Amino acid sequence: MTFINNGRAIHAGPNFPTFIRQDCSTSPDIILTNNQAHHHIYSQPGPITTSDHIPIILTISSSPIHIPASPRLNYRLADWNNFRTTAENALPDTTPLDNTTLEDIDTALEQWFSAIKTGIAASIPMTTTRIINAQRHSPELQALQTQYTRLYNLARRQGLTYDEYREYRQIQEQIKTLCRRLTNDHWNHKILQLTNKYQDPATFWKEIRLLKGTDKQPTPYITDEQGNKIHDTQDQLDLFTQHWRDVFRISDDENDDFDDDNEHRILQLLHDNRHRTYPHDTADFSRLTHDNPLIRPITIVELRAVVIKTKNTAPGRSGINKQVIQECSQTLIERLLEIFNASLSAGYYPDRLKETP
Repeated sequence: MTFINNGRAIHAGPNFPTFIRQDCSTSPDIILTNNQAHHHIYSQPGPITTSDHIPIILTISSSPIHIPASPRLNYRLADWNNFRTTAENALPDTTPLDNTTLEDIDTALEQWFSAIKTGIAASIPMTTTRIINAQRHSPELQALQTQYTRLYNLARRQGLTYDEYREYRQIQEQIKTLCRRLTNDHWNHKILQLTNKYQDPATFWKEIRLLKGTDKQPTPYITDEQGNKIHDTQDQLDLFTQHWRDVFRISDDENDDFDDDNEHRILQLLHDNRHRTYPHDTADFSRLTHDNPLIRPITIVELRAVVIKTKNTAPGRSGINKQVIQECSQTLIERLLEIFNASLSAGYYPDRLKETP
């Protein structure tokens, strides 16, 4: 701490537990760099060994560090003009949906999703890495690195004169100074943003660790009734499903004690109001009326306004997020609007829209 407080050393991690015992996990291991360090540093847990300490793999690079990540779309490199053209051409049928069946609505919605996915596949590249949050190279830094590379290559070919060597050393110091300034400015800006956004200290430091490249901890295991540790996510889901199924299962004795008259009354009520709870067989836009706010037609202005106000969250299984919908052409938006109004007029909520991530 004395070296760090005096500015002679910099704490560089690790940001994960490196010593795990039965009752706790701590980080007694520490990575320190001297005050001349200006490279990008990323630490990650190594493979389990016979030691009670987890090995640390440290990556040092003069460029921003890329680490493996789950495949995802890179929207920053998207060709949105090609997306709109490809998606429109992939939309096979725009037959009016008035007086059509519920199956026709489902088909139209599936065609719309398929067209959007075709446009995404043709226009938005996939990336399998992510960059550890760090300062980007400024034009000034890139110019210094170009000069440094020129002198370095010259030294390898024929050596340097005294003046060239002095320039070489000066550029080295300028690069160090500029990198440290860019790093400080970058982190000061990020920390200020997090300070204003997260008032809870635990949440604040969690975000700091994520910015440093520390992945979220894996889902902890749960134990079944036999004490077996369940790590797989699907097995955990099955275990929870079975548990709650058992909790809410009615025994034969409980079922015998149930009020038959009350059950009959409820079933009769549902039967009598079937016409109010079940959708119509077909869509009929004439059912949409401005007199009732619940069944008035949706307008294109309302649809675009809702999209703008929607948070840009994970798209889920469909792969279609807010940005993709915003970039849709007028034809694609109008088709989606017609599908919504057809569903509304039929009192029908398509299963395709009920899917969760």
